[in-house]
Amino acid sequence: MPAQFGQKFGELVRKRREEKGLSAGQLAVIAFGDEAKRTRISELENGKVTRPQARTIQALTEALELPHSAIEQCKAGGRNDLLLAAISFDQARSILSQVESSGIAPDAATFNALASKAENFDQAQSIFSQMESSGIAPDAATFNALVSKAENFDQAQSIFSQMESSGIAPDAATFNALVSKAENFDQAQSILHQMETSVVDNPFHVTQALQNLAGLLSKQGKLIEAEMTYRNAVEIARNLGDTFSVTQTLHSLANLLTLQGKLDEAEEAYRRSIEVGQEIANPFYAAQALLGLANLLSRHEKSDEAEEAYRRGIEISQEIDNPFYAAQALLGLANLLSRQGRLDEAEKLYRRSIEIGERIQNQFHVAQVLLGLAKLLTEQGKLDEAEKAYQKSIEIGEKLRNSRHLATVFLCYALAIIERSPSDAIELLEKSLDINRRVGNRRLKAFVERTIGELREQELNR
Repeated sequence: MPAQFGQKFGELVRKRREEKGLSAGQLAVIAFGDEAKRTRISELENGKVTRPQARTIQALTEALELPHSAIEQCKAGGRNDLLLAAISFDQARSILSQVESSGIAPDAATFNALASKAENFDQAQSIFSQMESSGIAPDAATFNALVSKAENFDQAQSIFSQMESSGIAPDAATFNALVSKAENFDQAQSILHQMETSVVDNPFHVTQALQNLAGLLSKQGKLIEAEMTYRNAVEIARNLGDTFSVTQTLHSLANLLTLQGKLDEAEEAYRRSIEVGQEIANPFYAAQALLGLANLLSRHEKSDEAEEAYRRGIEISQEIDNPFYAAQALLGLANLLSRQGRLDEAEKLYRRSIEIGERIQNQFHVAQVLLGLAKLLTEQGKLDEAEKAYQKSIEIGEKLRNSRHLATVFLCYALAIIERSPSDAIELLEKSLDINRRVGNRRLKAFVERTIGELREQELNR
């Protein structure tokens, strides 16, 4: 039986016990004939018993007159939580097999949870087929999962038509998934119009659809149209009183304005996002916006303001236990202090950021921070330590097959050892050059070619 069942069952026991006006001791006497068992009941209700024994479940079910359907819901909730927590489709499949082998039949919610873990359309379609063969009717969530996994817009539209022909009304999630599959502005605009006329139960979803549309336009390089769409979404969300969407959309707008080089406008959008996030007591979005603002201020050479924003972002991230943003803010602040020559402070921050990155298993972040640390150690004259950091960063980059990262590390590593070992430096530069040729990075390619030429000329003149 899934471990989450214990938590669900405990919540059910507490609710029914309180409805009947019983203390834990009184229930212990009724169910087990022993008041001392109240401790076990308290542990169950507080989620400390993950897998209650069958006789415990039976005794409490009879004492509280719990309906069979309620027990089944606890089982379903437990297994679906497990599926949603799976890190891959294969793992979710394995969990479902274990649940089925214990005699628990899957329902529509179970299959939908599994479909949400599908890594491609074929996997999602196989779940849909399995549902039909099991005699379980698909619902809106099923079709939404299929649309979200569609390989292109035509396929998504085909699923949408099938959904309607099955008599299942599309909801906001359906239209949002369709917008994300749109391949041009006209398609997305058509879906948005249909959503506005069809989904009348919750107008707040229109804001989310506009955000998806703006993201699509941004990916297509239509930055002006994307900016207008984000601004429209902010206005609609504000008129609806949807402050959560306001802060979320302002942050996306700020990112886009930064990309466009509109730094003053981006700074204003970040600051408004932070203000709204604080108004609704949403520290997650405040931390997110503070990181974006700090990075922008750093680019703007507003060092004091940037440092303050980084430190505030780190503080909030730690308060809400969000290691991802804490690690990012630590890296940004370390880079800033390193440029200011505050190398000892920066080194400590780099190492803290690496520690968090390793703990949350964000290998790309670790590779990035190691590069920053290696450059700092080089500047401090700690070349042996720097080389270890460069080599570790390369090792991770190769595992992740991140060509652009490797090209940069090879270049920086070469420049670090150029005086001590010119031949090794040339070898590293040639690796960087090869990658830059393949990925089409003309600027770095030209710099590396020039550096190799200068080194070889120096070798000839020696």
